[in-house]
Amino acid sequence: MPSTDLVPVDIVALVEDEGSGNPVVMLRDPQANRVLPIWVGEPEARMIAIAINQTKVPRPLTHQLFLQACTLLGGKLLRVAVDRLQNSTYFASLYFQTGGKEVM
Repeated sequence: MPSTDLVPVDIVALVEDEGSGNPVVMLRDPQANRVLPIWVGEPEARMIAIAINQTKVPRPLTHQLFLQACTLLGGKLLRVAVDRLQNSTYFASLYFQTGGKEVM
């Protein structure tokens, strides 16, 4: 199921592109000290900033509700893999553990 050539990364910053003003998530490979910039939309950047800063919100956000539902149903998010680039858009797969097996 998961690719053996996956590279674990950390989110090191959420910045603004100087040229376009668009938000950019900076992912870093701690082993090779490489950085991968991924441009995201404004709504996604707001949600990422809330998560990074652990900002309290008055009600669960969509991703929080999704993870809560997964947990209540006995699942666990194992990892998120950015696994494809198509027409300048990055796509990711979510890997879960449920019922003793891994599912995508």
